[in-house]
Amino acid sequence: MMGKVESEDTKFVSPIEIDHDIRMNKDIRRSLNAEDSIKNAKQYEKERIATERKGKRLMPIMDKFNCDVETAESIKKKEVWIGMTYEMLVYERGKPDNINRSNYGHREQYQACWMDWRPMCFYFDDSHVITAYN
Repeated sequence: MMGKVESEDTKFVSPIEIDHDIRMNKDIRRSLNAEDSIKNAKQYEKERIATERKGKRLMPIMDKFNCDVETAESIKKKEVWIGMTYEMLVYERGKPDNINRSNYGHREQYQACWMDWRPMCFYFDDSHVITAYN
């Protein structure tokens, strides 16, 4: 008869008990993995819905400037960067207080200034892409 045999020093476990313990551990691991999968699926769904809502909220900006979500978000936050367009600045700040035009032999260049904003002045050419600001 197979079963537990115990002495003061040693505990013997039968192969049947070992097999049973292994099966129980596998069942527990499967259960934990299933719980993790459910948690991960719920988290993924929450993030997907949040991104979808953000995309809908930013859709007018994305359509107007034909840009991605990150760029639209930056415009909404009124951030400025080299490479944005003059039209994006006007969308953020309204029309500038003044625009200065210059031509030093290459082509027309422009300086648009908003007196109540920092940074105040932006520089661009006929492409309307901001090349510098201060």
